[in-house]
Amino acid sequence: MNQLVSLNMTSGVSEDGRGFVTISATSDSGILMVGQLPPNLVRDIGKHAFEAAEAAEVDAIIYNLLRTKFQLPDEVIAGFITSLREARED
Repeated sequence: MNQLVSLNMTSGVSEDGRGFVTISATSDSGILMVGQLPPNLVRDIGKHAFEAAEAAEVDAIIYNLLRTKFQLPDEVIAGFITSLREARED
């Protein structure tokens, strides 16, 4: 599986005066994907990105705490983290 190495966004305006954001993503193998999205959708993506980043950091803290302080087995911790993710989706 390719790894994402960069994600760039540039604002633009169409000929009919509507704003858009051009997004380009590059993988470690040089694959480049380019597309345009409306600003409101990019804002939603940004909000979800911040939420996912926060959740990932909290998951890591919980994982490390349960592993080091409570010395729980990895499969128990994985089940707990999975349940936590599912609860976030509700």
